[in-house]
Amino acid sequence: MKKHHFWRLIWVLSPLLFACKGNSSKEAISNLPENVGEKDNGILSVTDLLELSAYKDLSGVQLYMKKWSENFIHAKKGEFVSFRNVAVTDTAGKNIELTASVLYVATDPMADWRIAHIIHSPELNEAFMKDLKEKGYELSDSSQSYLMKAKSYYYDSEKQPGKRIVFTRTFMPWLLKGIYVNQVTWPCFVYEVQAKK
Repeated sequence: MKKHHFWRLIWVLSPLLFACKGNSSKEAISNLPENVGEKDNGILSVTDLLELSAYKDLSGVQLYMKKWSENFIHAKKGEFVSFRNVAVTDTAGKNIELTASVLYVATDPMADWRIAHIIHSPELNEAFMKDLKEKGYELSDSSQSYLMKAKSYYYDSEKQPGKRIVFTRTFMPWLLKGIYVNQVTWPCFVYEVQAKK
């Protein structure tokens, strides 16, 4: 890992360490690196998520995410963390600061291929959902997610007949990975692309 990437990673992950301690007196960090664009809101677009879902291995995702290198850092294998931080209220009413979003890619040899964009802010979730609807996606079905212990909602579009976007609001977004290793006390908004059968 290059030295400047190490310090960028420390900068992104340090708020997470404070968040785990339940420090409620912190406000969202506003001192972003100079290379983070003014228009960057810390999340990927629906188009980006759809394009990323076309890759069948991590190397393709890594290559694609290079164009996002000013907004996301490849924290570790299969984990891309946004530089932008947001203030989030947990279930106890405490304010914590977290990265705006994370892109996770399944890298375990025995795992089914899975890619998920996890958003931590209700406002950013609304922005992503607005983008989803503007792209022609409409709610078509729902079911209970066994993995995430929450209800999942299925969005389909005539423009993308073979792909469905699944949305789940959950406290169990990506089991035992990254910042979700310990108990998650804030709502997470998970978007996945699945092949429509």
